[in-house]
Amino acid sequence: HSDAQFWLKFDDDLYVRPHSVLSRLSGIQRAELYWGAFDYSGLVIRDVSDPHYTAPEIWPEPVFPPYARGAGLAMSMDLVRLIAEEEEKRPLKKIKVEDVSYGFYLWQLIYDRAVTSITLYDRDELHFAMDAKCCTEESHPNNCWLPLTAQTWIVHHVS
Repeated sequence: HSDAQFWLKFDDDLYVRPHSVLSRLSGIQRAELYWGAFDYSGLVIRDVSDPHYTAPEIWPEPVFPPYARGAGLAMSMDLVRLIAEEEEKRPLKKIKVEDVSYGFYLWQLIYDRAVTSITLYDRDELHFAMDAKCCTEESHPNNCWLPLTAQTWIVHHVS
């Protein structure tokens, strides 16, 4: 029972500019929204000895459905409540990889249960810095994955 418009999840090794993140969220849709820096090509691990193993009966494809990477994400509260309601009716399939699980829950609601649609709001990826070495194009040419810039709102892997 919350008046919150979004559920936010952040890793514990981040630097966040809260004003920038909250300003963005205040200006976008508040329903059926999943926001973050998305992975559209996360490979499924089939090695049973790996802690991130996913059985083919849970997800048979070689690539996971889109999911917001772990640095930070937001989900509109209508989707959070819908996940909880659907879980109560009939448990959703589970994946051990936390980041992937959010996208997988939503995929099940859309394709397996046909109870919603969502917007993957992926237009802010350049405001995430995912590289632990505080990489910039100047310091590591062509070797940065979402490098640190003046426009960065979330820096991942800060120690």
